Amino acid sequence: TALELTRTPSCNTGGTVSPGNSIGTLSITGNYIQGPQGKLSIELASPASVDVLAVTGGAALDGILQTSWQGGPNPALGTVFGAFLTATNGISGRFSRLLVNISPTIVFQPKYDIPNQAYFIVERDYVNQGLLPYLSANQRAVGAMLNSVGMSATGDLNSVLTAIDSLPTYGQAASSFDQIAPRGTEAAFNMNISAAMFQA
Repeated sequence: TALELTRTPSCNTGGTVSPGNSIGTLSITGNYIQGPQGKLSIELASPASVDVLAVTGGAALDGILQTSWQGGPNPALGTVFGAFLTATNGISGRFSRLLVNISPTIVFQPKYDIPNQAYFIVERDYVNQGLLPYLSANQRAVGAMLNSVGMSATGDLNSVLTAIDSLPTYGQAASSFDQIAPRGTEAAFNMNISAAMFQA
């Protein structure tokens, strides 16, 4: 589905912009400005099937970015999805609130390193904004440590993180952090804890 909006500039100060009907493209002629209370809602079904907000001018970002996974099984870590935002004259600012969870600890992480576009990569994030309200101060410290190794983890550490990633609720994910004790700038993992202990 393709829609076109020709208002210049288009200012989203408090509403929700949802490209397409299911997966689709919304084209804006001119600039797109999203304020602190605005929301951009993006649906994704596969790396090649993503809602797109296509702006012929510049895009100035703030406010909320929300995603909705429409595919089957959760996408694999490191999966790169196509651009969800393109802006001919460049992108300034960043979304200030990310509601991009696939699971409590797996997210669609927006990336801005390609000029004039923003896209998603599937990543682990143990202090993401959806999970953060469930975490104690100690659990947040553990989560920050996990983030430093999450995308490069192998062996037993990756097995522990995969078990955490499979937990279905935010509360269970937060509780699992209590089995990981921070020590200075590193985390000590009890590898004798089986993955089964992380199950509901």
